[in-house]
Amino acid sequence: MSKFSSLKRMMKPLGHRGSRRRAIAGLSASQSSSASRVLGKLDSFAATDIGRRRERNEDQFLIADLARTAKVNSTSLSHHDGEHIVGRSHAKLMLVADGMGGHTAGERASMLAADTALNSILDRFPWVSDDLPSEEKRMFGPSAGETVRVTDETREQVVAGLDSIVRQCQKAVMDDAAWNSNRRGMGTTLTMALVDWPTAYVAHVGDSRCYLLRNGKLHQLTVDHTYANALVESGEMTPQQAAESSFAHAIWNVVGGHDAAIEPSVEVHHLEIGDTLLLCSDGLTNHVDDESLQEVIEASSSAEQACQELIALANANGGRDNITLAIARFVDAAVLDEQRDHSDEELQSSATEVIELDFTLSDSTIQFSENTDH
Repeated sequence: MSKFSSLKRMMKPLGHRGSRRRAIAGLSASQSSSASRVLGKLDSFAATDIGRRRERNEDQFLIADLARTAKVNSTSLSHHDGEHIVGRSHAKLMLVADGMGGHTAGERASMLAADTALNSILDRFPWVSDDLPSEEKRMFGPSAGETVRVTDETREQVVAGLDSIVRQCQKAVMDDAAWNSNRRGMGTTLTMALVDWPTAYVAHVGDSRCYLLRNGKLHQLTVDHTYANALVESGEMTPQQAAESSFAHAIWNVVGGHDAAIEPSVEVHHLEIGDTLLLCSDGLTNHVDDESLQEVIEASSSAEQACQELIALANANGGRDNITLAIARFVDAAVLDEQRDHSDEELQSSATEVIELDFTLSDSTIQFSENTDH
């Protein structure tokens, strides 16, 4: 990833699409169909690698359950004073950030953005749950068996909230840089997926990516905010010319940098059982093409195995940059259990997280509705 270019102001109108909602074929957030009851699980894993040429790792990643907590002050119950009690998880957050800026500034920028994003989402829980009418309280999970309605207005509130959170990340990085001349101009990409089954809200700035693998086809859900891609969108370059251009890794839209302006993209996508989400830095996609990404994910029996093999492949193909990725597989419980039975013992004993697919996210597996007429 290159440093920021002085051409940003000239190129920005070409690449700017603002905060958008985009749905590719079959990924619409609103579909009506009959439903059957099935068992589902989520298999998720994330990893980072310094690569073969860098001296430091400036990338960050995160996979987190979002839940309410209570801190015990004093009680006659079986809890200790000061103990934190964690409620059931309500949603899942996946995040990848790729820092830049030299020295330790890139690592600082990506860390600030990731921390700010997580803390801001936790602080803004009410904008999804308590502020909505009771019939629309879907984001943080209804009671078992309860039927709720998710409206376009609900989704738009989440989209607006995520847009605001990315802008908070921008402020955190810019404010920190202002206090230290060695950090001036530091910045980071930021790609997040907030998953409230069956909806994924994808917030994005920079050239890290979010992919969705469905039914044997890999979809890139995000658009690279590079000068070269902006020229492709405006018709001034072909994709092949862009790939070979000196602008291919020059970014016009980042968290931080030399320009306080930022244009987050926030989009809504519908998830189905059998889907896989991949978030990754360009340290992976610079060395592994989309076809190979799909082949490795489909051939892997777990999210952890896919992460390990993709990192190994990127390093084998050069490993010029830090390599970071997060994978979530939304699978039928029976299929996942069968795959684990056939995987090697080392993989079975790993810490790969398996949680329930409807995002109550406790240790048990519960039922969810799957659309059946796609």
